[in-house]
Amino acid sequence: IVREDVTGLLNARLGTAAGGETPTIGTVREFAAGPAAGARAPDGRVTIAGTSGTTRLVSELDTTKSTVLLFDGRSASPDGYARFVAIDAAVRERFGSSVETAVVTPRNVRPPELAASIKVFLDESGELEQKYAATTECVYVVRPDLWIGYRAQPVSEEKLLAWLKIFLR
Repeated sequence: IVREDVTGLLNARLGTAAGGETPTIGTVREFAAGPAAGARAPDGRVTIAGTSGTTRLVSELDTTKSTVLLFDGRSASPDGYARFVAIDAAVRERFGSSVETAVVTPRNVRPPELAASIKVFLDESGELEQKYAATTECVYVVRPDLWIGYRAQPVSEEKLLAWLKIFLR
């Protein structure tokens, strides 16, 4: 009931996390040391875009459904946001209300490229980025029991949907 899809060091790029959506050699190593599928989902302070004040991530997760957390990483790009919008639409179409999607971004404002229907958690302090080893684009699925069921770096819509289909049978 748990799975990971990660890139190998040979497929990683050189450079910094802010230089692109795909993993660097450093972020591949960092992600490998992050919370694995089957581990308890880390908690941290976030602000829900459009609100003021911070809250705890786990208090914002609906424990009656799985939550797909799409981590933005340090590189903000139109292509990355378009991929997140497509993933959100595919998840909603295939799984309806049994799965929720949210984007976690280190920015202090909601990215305008994201649809208004997508929940956005602002991680201005970088607390979640650090706890989830998410300096480049990645995805975690937090099950209703608040354990990590799936994680991947980089994000692959096909692999994510395939795992959700198996898990939500």
